[in-house]
Amino acid sequence: SSGINAEYGDMNAMVAEAKFLCGTCVLPFDTLESLREHRNGEEHQYHHNRRIEMLVPGQVFCKICMHVIPVTWGSHMESPRHAATTASLVALGEAEEGVDHTKPFRVTENGVIGDQILVSEEEYAEEIEDIKIPRAVLHILNPCIGLKYIKKSGYQYSCKICNIIFTFKMRAWHVNGEKHRMNYMKDRYPAYYKECKELKINMRRKVLLMFYAAKVEEKEKEQTTEEEKKLKALFFDPELFEAEDKRIDEEKKKKKKK
Repeated sequence: SSGINAEYGDMNAMVAEAKFLCGTCVLPFDTLESLREHRNGEEHQYHHNRRIEMLVPGQVFCKICMHVIPVTWGSHMESPRHAATTASLVALGEAEEGVDHTKPFRVTENGVIGDQILVSEEEYAEEIEDIKIPRAVLHILNPCIGLKYIKKSGYQYSCKICNIIFTFKMRAWHVNGEKHRMNYMKDRYPAYYKECKELKINMRRKVLLMFYAAKVEEKEKEQTTEEEKKLKALFFDPELFEAEDKRIDEEKKKKKKK
């Protein structure tokens, strides 16, 4: 069974003790069979598919752990987590033994993983220097919950459940943030909240929280109002949020001139 619970205080301790590891979901397992069952399950499949759908050209991707990683990829590819995940996938027969799995892959198109990067970090950085990689991929696929608590006020937005005011530019930071998701689940889905709250490893908590946010969004889909749909589109549809960003900047410039 999975060994992940509140007893693990940090990632290194968890990886060191894990017999098998799912690097995608940051979960340790006691047996190969339990790892295989997990990888065929709902949470793993969600993260696997979503991470591919969110890819943009120029990014560096670890196919073993299913993560976008920095152009300075050495710290990840040489980490105990990556090594443990590689060994687990080799044991499952999902990664070839005797092959160098410490080289990441390039992303060539939206959602498309290309070939393995065989050049150095420095050479790859030069190769993609003209490609503008978004600092944060604000994609419509991001699960959004608790939008009914968010109201617009001038250039700002207020969130009733979090008791916070934020600007349009900070929309993803808040709506997709841990605090907002946790507050909403505490109010509406206490079982999900309790499970996430007990996790001490930040990365595992964020991964599980993302999965539960997607489940909540699906559960509440039929009750979503037109106002909430419009707000999500404004926040995360590239054409709409870029136009809104531009409109706000232009209005602020006009006010300064006055």
